[in-house]
Amino acid sequence: MCWSARDDFSHGSHTALIAAGLPNAIQENLVIQGGAPGAHLSVYKVCWFGHCDSADILKAYDDAILDNVDVITYSIGLPSPASYFEDAMANGIVVVASAGNDRRIGSVVNVAPWMINYITLGTGYTIQGYGLNNDVPRSSFPLTIYTRNYPQERYCKTTLNSAYTYNKIVACYMEAGEDNIAAKSEIVREAGGAGMILIDKGDAARVIFDAYAVPISVIGLQQGMQLEEYITTSSNPFAIISPTEAVLNTKLAPTVAYFSRQGPNAITPDVIKPDITAPGFNIFAAFPGGPNEFGIDSGTSMSASHVTGVASTIRATNKRWSVAAIKSAIMTTAIMIQSGAGPATPFDFGSGHLEPDLALSPGLVYDFDENDLIDFLCYHITNDYDYYKLSNMVGRNEVCDSPPVPPYQLNYPSIAISSLYRLVLVRRTVTFVASRNGPKVY
Repeated sequence: MCWSARDDFSHGSHTALIAAGLPNAIQENLVIQGGAPGAHLSVYKVCWFGHCDSADILKAYDDAILDNVDVITYSIGLPSPASYFEDAMANGIVVVASAGNDRRIGSVVNVAPWMINYITLGTGYTIQGYGLNNDVPRSSFPLTIYTRNYPQERYCKTTLNSAYTYNKIVACYMEAGEDNIAAKSEIVREAGGAGMILIDKGDAARVIFDAYAVPISVIGLQQGMQLEEYITTSSNPFAIISPTEAVLNTKLAPTVAYFSRQGPNAITPDVIKPDITAPGFNIFAAFPGGPNEFGIDSGTSMSASHVTGVASTIRATNKRWSVAAIKSAIMTTAIMIQSGAGPATPFDFGSGHLEPDLALSPGLVYDFDENDLIDFLCYHITNDYDYYKLSNMVGRNEVCDSPPVPPYQLNYPSIAISSLYRLVLVRRTVTFVASRNGPKVY
């Protein structure tokens, strides 16, 4: 790492392509592109040597505002929620922020549709697995697996005997979804292995992929038991690991990523967080240093970039819409699909899963302006210094209502009352934004 604006960690390039990348053909009949491929990019590097300083972040916000950007995507997770008065306030600019990746405040993500590959056994039986393999030999290799008498070797956590593994596909068990797959693949490569089949005791679809030393395929425990039975009972077990195929409309998505943070809102429980969910698991995009400069990454940063692309497109097609209207369009058109992966709540997925086409034409939006936000901030003032910071943010002295307006009265696209012990009247105003006869407020 050096003092340069270049992307030496690949995170910025990856998220930038997701938001606004030009079309790229990665397979026959499969093209990937960013959410707003016609958008212009301004990129601001704020993290150096593994540290992201608040002063650098605020300076980047200032520069972005001076550069007259339309959307800011902010993909830096904080250890805990920041005070509203410590946030940068960019008037008229849509700010898309990631929720974070330490399992506390959440976002829902997709399983990438191009991650499917297949293992064909010598019997002709086919096992569906997960992995990203492009340049793999289209030939069969002998199969091997260590028995329970060799626990470290069975999990590919120590040096393997090349006499047992050379030019073979090695089956290895995984201890957890966070197991170091790259280290396992390197151990297999050093032992002369031709490939690796990982048997995940959990959910194989949860595995986060990266670039590996040998072709791999990840399968579930039940499939792994079938595979091990075949290896141990056959006199000449062999298999073929296929190149990755694009399998669309998979029922695995959307599901909640195990690393996603979860609600409720730690500062204002009367405002549901997260707002929206979007793809962020095993996302294939630009990755400097990866094969062909592309690679896979996972996280709510990737989710935020998907939302950024949609927000940019909405801004381009509806130039007069406010930031609140754009946010409302995204939230109110989100969809909730039961993928069969288990229960989830609005504190996991917010309004639902991002639906780009619907967000371009929401019909009705929940709009609010600066005065509404000032009322919202007034509710959170606890001392004279907060008054000073509020006045400094808005550029004038403010007199807050007494009592302040409750946060649940903000004209937000969701409704939450954290302490409901009596009858409460909640007001919302909707604006008709379809082209027919112009905007109308209800």
